[in-house]
Amino acid sequence: MIPPYANIFMHMIEKDTVQKYTENKIILLYKRFIDDIFIITQRHSKSITTLKNELNNIHKISNLLGLNQQIKWTF
Repeated sequence: MIPPYANIFMHMIEKDTVQKYTENKIILLYKRFIDDIFIITQRHSKSITTLKNELNNIHKISNLLGLNQQIKWTF
């Protein structure tokens, strides 16, 4: 019963920030399962740092641990 409540809680605290960065084309893909988040972004390190800081400061329990992985795809 707890996962649905956690999902609703996370959605409510993150929706405005995620929407802002999605509209600005910084977030290309944002997926979350309960409290695990997968984000694909444009390559703007300052914007990514700002996004991470905003997500961490939304609520006192939020703590986004980021691994800065850079993968280049060549087609």
